[in-house]
Amino acid sequence: MKNNEFNFDDAIGSDKNPELSKKQHDTIRAARKAAYENRPNHDKIEDLLDGFRFSLKRNASDLQTTEGKNFGQYLNDLLREMNIKRSTFANYIQISPRNINKYLSGERKFNIEQALMLEKIFKISAKTVLTLQWNIEIAKAKKKGNLDGLSLNDLLEA
Repeated sequence: MKNNEFNFDDAIGSDKNPELSKKQHDTIRAARKAAYENRPNHDKIEDLLDGFRFSLKRNASDLQTTEGKNFGQYLNDLLREMNIKRSTFANYIQISPRNINKYLSGERKFNIEQALMLEKIFKISAKTVLTLQWNIEIAKAKKKGNLDGLSLNDLLEA
């Protein structure tokens, strides 16, 4: 960058990593926001879905998941970002609109049939949905304890 002149191309994708002023950062941020907002809605939705799928797969594969975000919370965030009303979604997947909050908070778990519906709608594996739910349930059960006194040797001696 020469004489305080700002060139967007110099700042993005450059190996040089130039020091940018706050004004230059703001200019880049505004340009990125404008580029995003000018994209077709379909592309924006695909971006949201890609992020949704990535987060779910990452967390479902983490066997050490403790009390992280449950599937319902991920889904709730996605519905909000996509401007889909909870009641509309509930009716669409044949869940009572009165109960949808229990699913989206994680109080109720999605069953296999519902997971298959979600797979079809959002292109996320039903197995990923169910695995994430189960990993969190397993972690909660382990955290409760009640398993410390169990061993095969004690069983054999009983």
